[in-house]
Amino acid sequence: MNEASISPVIIVGAGSVGLMLANLLGSRGIPALVVERRASVEDSAKAIGISPVSLEICNRLGLASTLIAAGRMVRGVSFHGERRKLGQLDFQAIGSEFPFILSLPQGRTEAILAANLERFPQVRLLRQHEVKSLSRHGQFWRVSGHNQALDVPFDLDGHFVVACAGGKS
Repeated sequence: MNEASISPVIIVGAGSVGLMLANLLGSRGIPALVVERRASVEDSAKAIGISPVSLEICNRLGLASTLIAAGRMVRGVSFHGERRKLGQLDFQAIGSEFPFILSLPQGRTEAILAANLERFPQVRLLRQHEVKSLSRHGQFWRVSGHNQALDVPFDLDGHFVVACAGGKS
């Protein structure tokens, strides 16, 4: 293992959290490697809303307007039982420049975040790389797994490893 082959940060998982972290690191010039088992973004519904605080972070990356154009602003919700209205929430009272929840399927959010990584040449996204293990090697962490596209094993070394693979983390 030579120093040049060691990534400062390895992010396991290219869902919305992993991709957001990769964008934030890239915007600060920090090299990162994102490892994802899936070949592409899935259309299946997971999260469907982006909070005002998350939109503020996206705004710092120049992504808020792109996300807002792709989604629907939910400014409030009402809750109903069988016989009557149970309550309501008004998001417009939130102290944010984005006083709403942005309704946007997670797959679309991930596609926008992944496309934005092209702005950061120091960040790489490796798809079809399934992580099998994590181990300590001296002062570095080794992420090992299987490159599904080439049907070969891989080893990646990093200073930090961040697990962003949802409930499997």
